[in-house]
Amino acid sequence: MRRLLAYALLLAACSGEREPPAPIAGRLAGTGSEGRYRFELVLDPPAPRLGERFAVETRIYDASGAPADAEVRLDATMPEHGHGMQTVPSHERVGIGTWRSEGLRFHMPGSWAFQIHAKGTAAEDTIDLRFEQPPR
Repeated sequence: MRRLLAYALLLAACSGEREPPAPIAGRLAGTGSEGRYRFELVLDPPAPRLGERFAVETRIYDASGAPADAEVRLDATMPEHGHGMQTVPSHERVGIGTWRSEGLRFHMPGSWAFQIHAKGTAAEDTIDLRFEQPPR
């Protein structure tokens, strides 16, 4: 009986079903609603403190995984509350497919959504990436 239990546990451990990897602190990523671009946000600092300004680096990749030459618009809102930030961040292209936004500030704890819109010569796509701001 013990051998059967041990075998069942070993089989379950090797079944190939694994939990998805844990998200990297300060990094949000996903594929746009049209599937044309992959978006990656890197927060600076990785865990912004409530009420303090922070920056975001936005990286855009095309379907082949190469940096996409696209114009980017970024904003953040609290969809459940119907409002956005109280600051207006600045945005600067720092390389092909890479933008840096500075001056963002979450003034309330809760669920925020980064809305990103990318428009390149061959494609256009959008994504909402969620971020939970703790009450600290």
